[in-house]
Amino acid sequence: MTKHFCVDSDGCTINTMVFKHEVFMAPNAIRIFNLSQYVDDIDGFLADWSQINLYSPLRGANRFVALTTMLKRAGYPDMENLLAWVDQSGQLSMDSLAQAIETYQSDDLKKAYQWSMETNQGIADYHADDYKAFVGARAGLKALSQVGQVYAVSTSSQKTIQAEWVENQLDEFTDAYYCQETGSKPATVQMLLDQGNDVSDILLLGDSPGDLRAAESKGIAFYPILVGRETESWAHFLDYALEAFLNGSYDQARYTRAFKDNLNYEED
Repeated sequence: MTKHFCVDSDGCTINTMVFKHEVFMAPNAIRIFNLSQYVDDIDGFLADWSQINLYSPLRGANRFVALTTMLKRAGYPDMENLLAWVDQSGQLSMDSLAQAIETYQSDDLKKAYQWSMETNQGIADYHADDYKAFVGARAGLKALSQVGQVYAVSTSSQKTIQAEWVENQLDEFTDAYYCQETGSKPATVQMLLDQGNDVSDILLLGDSPGDLRAAESKGIAFYPILVGRETESWAHFLDYALEAFLNGSYDQARYTRAFKDNLNYEED
């Protein structure tokens, strides 16, 4: 059977997660939602944003989940429609948000749309050395492409992700992009399962608790790219973990424990 590899982008393959949060997402939220009215210590809020969104179990969450988490923390009022949409929408995408705006015409939804659009545009317009693949990622993707199908999966827009992968010469090893527009990572895995693939033939590589949950929810294997140890993680994957997955000796419990220990968390 063909093997299928779902590979996360931000913070897993491309070294962009810290940059996107600290340069675009957090400052844009402060400006667009005028959070200086509600937060006395903006520097402290920025530090909290980074800690919560980069180094806690919320790491890698959909951007609108990250946004509403921080808006609540700031005490931002009048966002009932935004909270309801985040809680109830089956697809936290720009198209879904646009439909909610058309229905409710509320300021909170409009600002969230503006925030996401300006964040996407800022990321697309900014060309920095930070937008580079982690050492070992390209070699890892090349190895994956030689033994199966490779998919870039992300909660960011496909335009953004594909541009970064092309720039880093990763596109040649990628069979498809499943990003913000096509739904969640569990939905992507379910699509592969619906095509007749077995759970034992699918592996998800990621760096966030959401990636682990996506894999566990569908019963597939998960390999962690550890925060702060990305180069080491890719090297280990190439040297040991990939072969173990291919020959059926993959030790999921070991990698799950290493991942949780690195982020110092336990799920309820």
